[in-house]
Amino acid sequence: MDELTPVQLQELSDNLKQQQRDIERQIDSLGKGDETVEGAVPSGKIDPTTAMQEKQMTIAQKQRLELRLANISAALARSDANEYGFCVECGDLIGYERLKIKPDSLFCVSCREKQEKDIQ
Repeated sequence: MDELTPVQLQELSDNLKQQQRDIERQIDSLGKGDETVEGAVPSGKIDPTTAMQEKQMTIAQKQRLELRLANISAALARSDANEYGFCVECGDLIGYERLKIKPDSLFCVSCREKQEKDIQ
C-alpha cells in the first residue's frame, strides 16, 4: 500500500475539518442539555415522563456527537504531527479508501478485524 499523497492528505484533512464544523453546529443546535424539564417543554403540551425521555435522548445524542468530535479532533492532531493514516496498532498504512470512508480511523482493516474477533 502506498503512502498518502499530499493531495489525498489535503482532501482528507478538509473532509475532517468540514465534519468538525458540522458536528459543532449540531451540538450547538442541541443546546446545553441541562435545562430543567419544565423549562424545556411548554407547560401542558407534553407530560413530564415524555419530556424527560426526550431530554435523555437529546443528552445521549449530544454525547455521541461530542465523542465523534473528539475522534475527529484527534485525527486532525495526528495529521498535524505527520502521524495521520498509520495504524496505531501495527504502524502500517491505513489506506486512502478506508480513510475516505472513515477519516478518523485509528486502525488498518487487518487490526480492526482482529479486534472484532477478540470481542466476540
